[in-house]
Amino acid sequence: MPIFGYYDHVIDPDTGRPLPHDSWQREGWLIRIGLAGAAVLIALAAWQALRGDGLDEALRLLGGAALFAPLVGWRHFELEARRKAWREALADYEAAVTALAPPDNPD
Repeated sequence: MPIFGYYDHVIDPDTGRPLPHDSWQREGWLIRIGLAGAAVLIALAAWQALRGDGLDEALRLLGGAALFAPLVGWRHFELEARRKAWREALADYEAAVTALAPPDNPD
């Protein structure tokens, strides 16, 4: 079973239309929370460095942000790849439905 956010799009059983997976919305929120967490770590590191006596703690906080931010970025790019595949599948579906539709007859 894939980690949440890594699910592919799903197909509506009634219409055959590709739909985004429900977990993608949750994954988007987790990405935003992760980026906010990395920003807080960087801000705390800057505050520690400006205090003058907390340089060791500032480096630890920056290390945490340096480990955390790329993981969040990787999740973001993986989710965007899934969304791109869904948009392509949706365009293919709409093109197929348009091709199957009877032509409008002005008579």
